[in-house]
Amino acid sequence: MRLGMLLIRLMVGIIFTAHGAQKVLSGFKMPIDMVTDIGFPAFLGIILALGELLGGISLIIGFLSNYAALGLVLIMLGALIFVHFPQGYFESEFPLILLVANIAIMISYNWKKIFEPY
Repeated sequence: MRLGMLLIRLMVGIIFTAHGAQKVLSGFKMPIDMVTDIGFPAFLGIILALGELLGGISLIIGFLSNYAALGLVLIMLGALIFVHFPQGYFESEFPLILLVANIAIMISYNWKKIFEPY
């Protein structure tokens, strides 16, 4: 069980780190454009990009994994509600998998431990 959750945590961490880094390295242009196009303030794009990047890194190293997963759950809920669900089910499958994987991480790790590398 622990090895399975470790693999899920690492893969989800890699995915969010890559997507967050892509948004940050764009000079935040991409996330700012995404959030302003749906009517949210620009600073939210910066917060979301940094949340993805730092949350992903946190999952990879096992530092505050539960809290990182909680933040990523909130990000994915927003992405699903405001971006993916309006485009239909087939645009929502991958974000749904990431949402459920983060929920699994949240409930599988000890909330009292700060650092859980494995």
